[in-house]
Amino acid sequence: MRSIILVAAIAAIVVGAIATADNEHPTYKLLSKKNGYEIRQYGASGKQFWAEATTNSSDYSAASSDGFQKLFKFITGKNSANLKINMTSPVTMHKSGNSWIMRFFVPSELGSDIPTPTDPNVRIVSVENDVVAVVGFGGWATQSRWTDNTQKLIGLLNRDNIQLSNGEPNRLAQYDSPW
Repeated sequence: MRSIILVAAIAAIVVGAIATADNEHPTYKLLSKKNGYEIRQYGASGKQFWAEATTNSSDYSAASSDGFQKLFKFITGKNSANLKINMTSPVTMHKSGNSWIMRFFVPSELGSDIPTPTDPNVRIVSVENDVVAVVGFGGWATQSRWTDNTQKLIGLLNRDNIQLSNGEPNRLAQYDSPW
């Protein structure tokens, strides 16, 4: 049995038209298209970089807003090079212990030459060979929609005898505006 982590991909972003389908996305290799979900491998051809912000709010909405503001400041020049960085999609979010982690994909044009964040709560992380199960859904990225679609994806994976990795984060990936 394969071990994978869970991602709920969504066709909505709460911040309006900033992230659109026209923005750069991380590349992935489609490993399998199942009835109701896909298995994807991100970073299959090399490292992909993300700017990551940590927030300690226990409330999903507050954490989403706080994480977004920290990352938005980073891409609008609050970094070691005072460099403005293009917005990309998706914007991801997951829970880690008592903290929330939000990530912005770093445009590939920067390669590994990414300016250092000046906010100590923002850091650069790399992803390579990240195998995930993905289910798509529309509408606003509320915590209840995320939870409902996570349960749906778990049910689909159980149906197909696909085992989740223990301890891996369930991530929400927001791509587009809901309108």
